[in-house]
Amino acid sequence: MYIKREIIKVLLLVFSIGVILIGLGLNTSEAQESNKGDKRLESLIEWGKELVDTPLKVVVKWQGEWSNEGKKSTLEVAQQLAINMELSLPQVVSNTDHVTYRSITSVNGITVIFHWQVLSEEKSYMIVTLESHEASQQSSLLHLQNRIQTQINLMNMKAEWNASVQGNVIEGQSIANTMADVETKLQSHLEFSQVESYQDEMTLSHSYRAPMLNFNLVSGDHYMDLQTAVHHDEILGENRITIGFPIITVEF
Repeated sequence: MYIKREIIKVLLLVFSIGVILIGLGLNTSEAQESNKGDKRLESLIEWGKELVDTPLKVVVKWQGEWSNEGKKSTLEVAQQLAINMELSLPQVVSNTDHVTYRSITSVNGITVIFHWQVLSEEKSYMIVTLESHEASQQSSLLHLQNRIQTQINLMNMKAEWNASVQGNVIEGQSIANTMADVETKLQSHLEFSQVESYQDEMTLSHSYRAPMLNFNLVSGDHYMDLQTAVHHDEILGENRITIGFPIITVEF
């Protein structure tokens, strides 16, 4: 009788663990499926390939705050998140005003920088950056973006992402004419209206409202979803095009 009760206990324990694992698997699967419907990064890469003559640089960045609920230390959370993202474990790189942990991982030729800054015992700030330089890495980049976004969702972190593509056009024309070409080609893919502009001798930048992209970044008294920039590289004699959403966070 005693042995039978023990067997039942073991079976119940195995069943409970199985239910938990199935639940975790379903949560991960649901998060992954919800991300697959977001084609904005894929579209941005395709637009970039249409516009530049040189290899396309793609940068994707997540930034967000994590709040401690008292269950784990900030280091434990940072390490677990990096493991779940299949990245190298972060190490201490700074201990001045705020303790900062960082790791750099190469995933199929894509550089992934994981940055975790401890603001207080209750709050930390995370930045994860992906950088790709080859068109052949597009599939790996999209898969990696989905993986990282899934883990951020599962952590219930308040994180926003932005992306940019960049490359040069070789033909020697003015930055204004290059910008006109960029906008003409983009208009074949989405509707947008200009809301901001910046210009100096070597650079021209426009920001737009593009409801289809649905980023809705507040800037002054309007929303922004997309930004373009053209910069003349005097050394190469070429114009560098950058397209990003909702704003460009890399150097023009």
